[in-house]
Amino acid sequence: MTDTPEQVALEYFRRWNAGDFEGLCELFAEDMVWCIKGRFPQAGEYPREMIAGMLKLIPRFDVVEPFLLHVTNMVADNRCAAVEFTSTLKFRDGREYLNDYHFLLFVENGKITRGHEYLCTYTATFNGIGEDFARVAVGA
Repeated sequence: MTDTPEQVALEYFRRWNAGDFEGLCELFAEDMVWCIKGRFPQAGEYPREMIAGMLKLIPRFDVVEPFLLHVTNMVADNRCAAVEFTSTLKFRDGREYLNDYHFLLFVENGKITRGHEYLCTYTATFNGIGEDFARVAVGA
């Protein structure tokens, strides 16, 4: 079982990179809140259901290389894990989504209760990945 914040964080990234988004969402507490930090349209606090719904759209992206997360640093204590990582994703139309991230994952009883997400908001805004989420959400 994955109980410590470090174990939960490592399992989060393992499941993401395996494409197991259903399993990844099982790591979320029922009342989890995800907070995307920054000053751009997607910033804000989101409930578990909304984040889970967004994650389950990722396999529908039109890609030639999957959306992978590459952990570069992590520190953890008995209540949270701080993870620095990069993402790689290549769309069929030639666009690449390469971004830098930091997650602060708060964990209780082996579940993520709160996530703070920091990322390069310029890349997220001007790469068009938000439009890809919208496109697959409506099935276009």
